[in-house]
Amino acid sequence: MADTQPLVRERSLPFTARVALVLALVWSVLLVLAAFTLPLYGYSSSSATVDGSGGTEEITGTATLVQVNGWTAVLVLAIPLAVTLLVGLLLGVGGRGQRAGAWALTALLGVFTVLALLSVGLFMVPVVVALMVACASAGSRAARTVGG
Repeated sequence: MADTQPLVRERSLPFTARVALVLALVWSVLLVLAAFTLPLYGYSSSSATVDGSGGTEEITGTATLVQVNGWTAVLVLAIPLAVTLLVGLLLGVGGRGQRAGAWALTALLGVFTVLALLSVGLFMVPVVVALMVACASAGSRAARTVGG
């Protein structure tokens, strides 16, 4: 006799999806923190006296993304964090439409990353890859039968 128990979807994300989302979240937070702390720019200037007495002064230093580009750098680097949070929310809710939305957000972040490759885009690639893994593994959730 055939089992007629209804199919029930698992509510939790697979382990792979959860790990990928955590990695994307951690990397995204590190990107924002790096904008404030990581010295990515170096500068050097020298000056000499006009009278030719031979006195020169050289000044060197470093600067962060925020020091050079202002809060715009933070906004740009916060995009992967926002997308990661939205993808995590959509995948956590489940459903075909939410998975499609998560894939769409991941694809948009991928396009943004490619467009930004000459500046900070290279640092966003791990987030895109992790979100792709999360979306792919969340889509592999199988329905299971109850009581049988």
